[in-house]
Order: sequence, then structure tokens, then C-alpha cells
Amino acid sequence: MTGFGPAILAWEANALPLGDTRILSTADNDRILTCFNRVCKGFLSKTLSKRIYFLNFFLTPNPKITACILRIIITSMSAEKLSHVDEAGKAHMVNVGEKPETDRIAVARGEVHLSIETMQLIRAGLMKKGDVLTVAQIAGIQAAKRTAELIPLCHTIPLTHVEVDISLDDSIPGVVIEARVRTFGRTGVEMEALTAVSVAALTIYDMVKAVEKTGRITNICLVEKHGGQSGDFYNKQV
Repeated sequence: MTGFGPAILAWEANALPLGDTRILSTADNDRILTCFNRVCKGFLSKTLSKRIYFLNFFLTPNPKITACILRIIITSMSAEKLSHVDEAGKAHMVNVGEKPETDRIAVARGEVHLSIETMQLIRAGLMKKGDVLTVAQIAGIQAAKRTAELIPLCHTIPLTHVEVDISLDDSIPGVVIEARVRTFGRTGVEMEALTAVSVAALTIYDMVKAVEKTGRITNICLVEKHGGQSGDFYNKQV
């Protein structure tokens, strides 16, 4: 750990190879590690006064030290909390080979807010491009199956079931989209469900934009998910 701070600074400046400790003195390097430990503990504290104290401690007069601490904190915390970030802070695809295969389900939801007049045209089947809801439903199903081609770090998953329900809701007014995706595998299908809803919503906008360009896609979110090591999840904000 002795040369960790200087090594990070050297890496940031592209001046010296990783592990070189010539930039900062030993005392500076020790201060970096001390700041790092205290800042991490301070920001995890629920007491506002403690957070302010540790923030003041963190803002050292030496900008090189501050830069090092920032880099260490970002790298370390990101690697710990974000599964798609490696120890060096770089994006990578998660290795799911050792995870158990389980039945996995994800449900996502979204809305497209439209005018009452546009809703009436959709309901009457008078849109020039055809049946808005059916085309959007097919688009959503197709999108779920091709999620890995759209989201760079998603795994290619053999889906066992994709269901996209689309309905008109006069109380919004607009269209409500719900996608339910299922697989039996080592990783979840949350992104597949969200992608299905997103593309279905974009398809609806494409189908109606000739008569209404102010349609608004909103409230796309994960509603629930089941299976996997993290267990069940229910979005209480929906």
C-alpha cells in the first residue's frame, strides 16, 4: 500500500509507470493513505457534522495529494459497488460463469403521454402508419431479444418468455406499457424488460409523431424482479 497514492497520481498524469513513487514524499504518501481511510469512514457516517469534519480534513492544501485521494476513493468505491467496473475503474463484462442457474423474471413499466385527440385516433385505428399498439408490442418483444446488441455490457441471454402488454389510459392521458421477461440462467433479465418497454415507447412515438410531436416518454422503471443471488425486488415507488 505504500506506493499506491503516488502510483495513482503518476497514472493520472501519464508521467511515470504504475508503481513509481518518485512524485510524492513518503510523508505525503502516508498522509494520502490516512486521508483516504478517514474520508471513507466519514462519508459513510450518518452524522452531518462528522461528514463536514472529514470533508474539511480531505481538502488538503496540496493539490497533488487531493488528486490522489480523489482517484483512490473513486476507484475503490466504484469497484466495490458497481459490478461493471473493475479494480482499475474500467468498464468490463461481469463473469457470471460461477453463478447458479435459477428461474429469473423481471417486470418493467413505462408510459407515453399523449393528447386526447391522438388517443382517439389510436383507438379508432386512424393513424397513417397502422395499428400503433400492435406494432409497438412486436417492437418491444423484438427489442428484448436483442438487448445485448444495444447495451454493451449485457450478456446474450436465451429468453424463455417475453410478454409486452400495451393499453390506452385516459386518466394519463396516454399509453401504458408493461413488459415481463423470463429466463432460466445465471444472470437477470432486468435490462431486457427495460429495453422492451423503452423500444415499445419509442415505436409509439414514431407511429404518432405525424399528428403529435409533443408526446412524452416517461416513468420507465423496473417494477419487480425475481431469482438470482439478490433475491426478489419490488419497486415501492411505482
